[in-house]
Amino acid sequence: MQISMNVYIDKYLNDDTIIIHKKDSYPKSWIDYLNSKKKFLKKYRYVETFNFNKYEKLKQTTGYADPFLKMNKYHVKYEEYFNEFHNIVKNTHFTLICYHATRLTKYEVNDIRENGLRCFDKETITKKIDLLYNNKYISLKEKNFLIKKNLLNQEQDRANKIFYVTGYYDISYNSHNKSFIFDCLNNYGGEIIYNLTENAKLLEKLKSHSNPYIVILQINSKKIDTYQLANLIFKNFNSKTLNFISCCENSCTNISSILDIVSVNKNSKIVYANINKKTSL
Repeated sequence: MQISMNVYIDKYLNDDTIIIHKKDSYPKSWIDYLNSKKKFLKKYRYVETFNFNKYEKLKQTTGYADPFLKMNKYHVKYEEYFNEFHNIVKNTHFTLICYHATRLTKYEVNDIRENGLRCFDKETITKKIDLLYNNKYISLKEKNFLIKKNLLNQEQDRANKIFYVTGYYDISYNSHNKSFIFDCLNNYGGEIIYNLTENAKLLEKLKSHSNPYIVILQINSKKIDTYQLANLIFKNFNSKTLNFISCCENSCTNISSILDIVSVNKNSKIVYANINKKTSL
């Protein structure tokens, strides 16, 4: 049996967890505040859309439009209300259900099941590359190339971060209908490794030894960028979908609350699941 990603993650919802696309999972304090500002937010969004369309039309017809045309007269009040809501979210203890898109070898799947999902730092990425070599997936020359050229050596702000998605989002693994996580599912190693464009042959080699997976996470609110989360909810509370991409930027090296590891096929459906019971759905 194959089921959609959104239906699948819904099964983890309980009294202590939040799934962004399930508004009834929000704490009562969030719902009460958002409902009290519903009319204002509707009015704000109407003006926002009207100004944007006016700006774009003028820009297309004349070649230029003053950016101030996009200014919303309710902006100051909006910021005031948003800051109030953010303070409510920031002072609420909750657990967020979300997922991480990646590509893994067989031994990495087992390692995540046993030890959790670790953030990249120099130690963990060196270990990852060493294991590729020890399992004879790459040569010594390729190993040294990856250690020298991986992006973590060039961009330190990528360290100690795990990128995750929460809410409704197309998890398409289909080259004709690429979602933003297509590259994460289609290329081994995430941005840390796969963006080595000068060695396309090695990238294809790594891809051939791995498969696309979704790792379902349970993250404590203390490890979440509550500003981004509050902004997403405040802007889109009355919309039908809530899409979100962010990263866990705390300095931890391990997220142990792994709920499941899910293999994804070309039709964006779940192939198998259940971290404890290795049975197919």
